[in-house]
Amino acid sequence: MTSDGLTVREAVERLGVGRASVDRWCRSGKLKAAQRGLRWIVGADAFEALATERARWISHADAARLLGAPASTVTAAVRRGELSTRGAQRSRPSP
Repeated sequence: MTSDGLTVREAVERLGVGRASVDRWCRSGKLKAAQRGLRWIVGADAFEALATERARWISHADAARLLGAPASTVTAAVRRGELSTRGAQRSRPSP
C-alpha cells in the first residue's frame, strides 16, 4: 500500500479478482484511481467502497442454487433485467 492508496496488484489480491478486471474498473471509473506514470493507484476509500459492494455479490451458480433454478435460467433472467447484477432489488425468475 502506498501513502496514496493501493497498487493494482494489491487491489487484485485483496478483491480476489483478475488484474484485467481491476484495470478495466480503473479505466472506466468504476474504481476511482489515479494514474502515476504507467501505474494505477487505487484510492483507499474507493477500494473500501468497492470491497463492501462486492461482499454483497454472489455468482450465478450460487444464485441458481439459492433459487433452486438452473444457472442458465439465472443468466437468462439477468439478461432480461429480471435479476440485478449489482445488488439492487432482486426478483425470482420464472422457471
